[in-house]
Amino acid sequence: MSKYERPTWKALQFGLYFLTAIALAYSGYKHLDFITHGIENVKFSDLIEAWPIFSLFASSPLLITGAFLSIQRPPLAAKLALVASVIGWGYIIIMGCAACLTLSILVFLPDVFFAYFAPVIPLFVTTIYSYRVTRSTTAT
Repeated sequence: MSKYERPTWKALQFGLYFLTAIALAYSGYKHLDFITHGIENVKFSDLIEAWPIFSLFASSPLLITGAFLSIQRPPLAAKLALVASVIGWGYIIIMGCAACLTLSILVFLPDVFFAYFAPVIPLFVTTIYSYRVTRSTTAT
């Protein structure tokens, strides 16, 4: 039995993946809310311009699946969470570049700053943790 298959590690893994999925889903929801707020008819082109949010909605279900899978098969859940984290980083990197261009707007609108960058810390911890679990289980 490896260290990551103990019940406390399974609970930590479940909580970490679930928290990251919730943070990503919240960020995606707020992003969609900012896009559609005040617009009566949202055109398809408006959603195409906001394509990075689709990476959030792709990685969030993968992390929830990984959270429930971590109860029975932690190594497989770690691999799934690592893939979901890489997809989630696609959003964070693109929004980080956009935030650097509009830093003055983010200072005056702290809810926008929080919504865009809420998943950074849980996503970082999930990426490192799932990478270490994946490395330790493939080495043995």
